[in-house]
Amino acid sequence: MRHRYLGAFTILLTVGLLFLLSNFYLLSWMNFATTLLFWPIILILIGLYILFKGRKITYIITAINGFFVGLVLFSLLVVYSKSLPFLPKINVDKQSKVNPSINFTSSKDNVVKDIDRANLVFKAEKGDFYLRGTTNALTEYDTKTTFGEYIYTQSEKNGIVTVDIRFDSERFPWKIISEKNSLDLKLNPKPKWNIDFDISSSTLDADLGYYIVKNLQLRLVRASSATINIEHGTIDNDLKINLDVSTSRMYIKVDKDIGIRVTVDSILSQTDLVGLTKLDNNIYETEDFEQKAKKIYIEGKINLSTLKLVRS
Repeated sequence: MRHRYLGAFTILLTVGLLFLLSNFYLLSWMNFATTLLFWPIILILIGLYILFKGRKITYIITAINGFFVGLVLFSLLVVYSKSLPFLPKINVDKQSKVNPSINFTSSKDNVVKDIDRANLVFKAEKGDFYLRGTTNALTEYDTKTTFGEYIYTQSEKNGIVTVDIRFDSERFPWKIISEKNSLDLKLNPKPKWNIDFDISSSTLDADLGYYIVKNLQLRLVRASSATINIEHGTIDNDLKINLDVSTSRMYIKVDKDIGIRVTVDSILSQTDLVGLTKLDNNIYETEDFEQKAKKIYIEGKINLSTLKLVRS
């Protein structure tokens, strides 16, 4: 068999086999964005072919090179098939193909009836995340991701339902780069929510005006940013916000009819607290804080980060 035929045969065999495996979702463990980083191997093998030209070992080199060419071609299709409309769509993740929009409910008729209090725990990295809108289910979310999947668990204890959503990145411990993913989350407006966000290298846009929120926990690390919108109907008398923010930016928009007290530690590097007066070291509050029917208590540490408070 001539070298050119051997190379073409190996490329077709590799691409065809990968397509077959993807049809049965047997490639969800692979990170094809990382696979693309190995394209220089093709150049190395071409150099070896030239070096050993005329020897039998070139047949082995040609076959190996054909495999890597096929692998890189298939990886290009996987990575860019969602962004380029003229490319065929390839789904290597079974979850994203079968059910990209997932609704979770606490009752058979898809309506939340008896849940008074609920907890939301969300943990993810390298993505754009949105909390906005309502649903008759307890939660509903749409995801867009090429690699990995979101893991959803729901439990109930003492009448309080806890929803845990997190991105499974442990499946790819060796990955060098990661395509950004996104999640658009809706909550049911009936329960009183305790919300816990833990995000890294991401952006968060949360409009809490749709829900009743008792406590809000925010952990932002590694150049993350968050925008939180709080309206008068959002809180049930008092809302407690606990911050743990490192090298990130946070913008909190608050209705002007809500009283605010901010207590931060000494690591704070920059503040822009519009309408607040400094009372003591690291303590700020609105002038009419005690007279307000609804209050927000913001506490925590902000390390090398920006906190900006805007009254609306």
